[in-house]
Amino acid sequence: MYPPKETLLEALKPHLSYPAGKCPWKSTIPDPFTGRLWAWLPFKLADQSGRIILWYLPGLLTDARQQDMLDALRTLGTVLARGKSNPDPSSTSRSTKEWRRNGVLFNPDVPAHGVPSGGMSVSAGWYHKPQDVCSYLPKAAVLLERNPSVADWARSSAETFALMSGILALVHPTQYEEGLRCMRKLARESLTPDIVGDWECVFTAISVMVNRETIFHREGQGHYEWYNILATYGSYLCGQLSFPGIGIDLDSRPGTVVAFCGNILRHGAPRCIGERVCLAYDMREAVHRWAATGPAQWSRGPNPT
Repeated sequence: MYPPKETLLEALKPHLSYPAGKCPWKSTIPDPFTGRLWAWLPFKLADQSGRIILWYLPGLLTDARQQDMLDALRTLGTVLARGKSNPDPSSTSRSTKEWRRNGVLFNPDVPAHGVPSGGMSVSAGWYHKPQDVCSYLPKAAVLLERNPSVADWARSSAETFALMSGILALVHPTQYEEGLRCMRKLARESLTPDIVGDWECVFTAISVMVNRETIFHREGQGHYEWYNILATYGSYLCGQLSFPGIGIDLDSRPGTVVAFCGNILRHGAPRCIGERVCLAYDMREAVHRWAATGPAQWSRGPNPT
């Protein structure tokens, strides 16, 4: 049997260079088993034309902010548990909805007082079904619209959501502006404008993943030029975020924020030791197309002041 095409392509690792005295790697020798370099210091990754495809910001979030998020999520135990199906090790489905919920990916060995393993995705305005795209007005996720506990969680997390928007404004100013224009139109014309008013974030959707490993995948609902942002919370060891195509493993310790082109870079996260919560922030191309926010652009860093 031949190796998958993806594996063959990723065997051709790009040449990675960095300024003198600013090596982000734990060691300049790749791991003998994975062939990847281990990054533990902050860096940005750009191609030869200056297009930045990844920002790594380890340990950015304070312990207090992480604790606030964990405390808020503990109230959503039942909701999060519904986002996890029964373990099915035999499942070979690559369907996004199915593998993300497969119980075999969730770590059962978590503290009794911790956030229950599971997940959920919420949005202030998106399309619930693919066939609805641009045929109807966007509306909030059902969880956010009908579950008061989820709505309370979103409101209590407003400051952290706004912080992620602020980070995006620095690392990808044009995407931030597009997100802002989209939210303004959702506030005027969506089917759930009141929810948009409480949504302190320029990202269309936020996904919560608790104690789950993530198989290698790419995102599929945004532009290639756009960033997804991942932020981690908790008390755990051996956290890792891997990018096989560029030959990098990131030390994803608690409080780490990573902004990257999720439609381009295949990525995954193995199981860690302890309680890990990850929030993923993304924008939906279909909603932006409805909002006519303009063509997507690549990030070249913060705007000059």
